[in-house]
Amino acid sequence: MKKKQFEKHVLSVYGVMPDKPFEEDFTTEVFRIKGSKKWFAIYMSVPPEKFGLSGDKEDVVNLKCPPELSADFIDNVSVFPAYHMNKIHWVSVLLSRADEEKTKLLTDISYNAVSKTK
Repeated sequence: MKKKQFEKHVLSVYGVMPDKPFEEDFTTEVFRIKGSKKWFAIYMSVPPEKFGLSGDKEDVVNLKCPPELSADFIDNVSVFPAYHMNKIHWVSVLLSRADEEKTKLLTDISYNAVSKTK
């Protein structure tokens, strides 16, 4: 899945467009729950070394994932403990390496987890 495909999916399923909350960083995008404005996904372009990989920067989406489910998804190939977020409650999905259906499922889990919080 590519970044634009991910954005289209989030827009079509959740009706959410990304915003760019960090003035100094023009690549990071945040996807928020309507109303509460809580993040359920954050897109970043990340050096692969952050995941023990080599190559060009990776398109990464961090998604909230309940700790009891994280182990089922983290494979250290396409899904990793979160980069730059709480590793207990978030996972990083490398869009170029992850299965599209797994990415969509994790996005749904994240959206539902965040929409239930106060």
